Amino acid sequence: MSDKGNNYKVEFENLSDGSLEIRYFDDYRDLSYRSWRVPKTVAEELTSWWERLRNKNVNFPIKEKAKMCEINMYTEKYIDIKELDSLGRFKMVGWSFPKAVVEELVNWDKKDK
Repeated sequence: MSDKGNNYKVEFENLSDGSLEIRYFDDYRDLSYRSWRVPKTVAEELTSWWERLRNKNVNFPIKEKAKMCEINMYTEKYIDIKELDSLGRFKMVGWSFPKAVVEELVNWDKKDK
């Protein structure tokens, strides 16, 4: 899924353990990529957050705490996510996605439903 004005490519794969693998290629012709494995609950929370945010005029930095994760956006290029446990404490797991990954995740999630 590459954007017509961009050279990147993003791929998603549902894994048997209930998580989602995300692959980001800097250039759609590349064979190498960055990869993340994310629980689907975190991915769903991230897409919901992005849909609420993307049409608003925002001031950086953004820091919001949701049920499953804390989402930080210090600049318009990257989104940092820290997963929370059931008591609201930070887990050792976290991710830093290029904004394009989150935008493609929203589009992919809509097609998947």
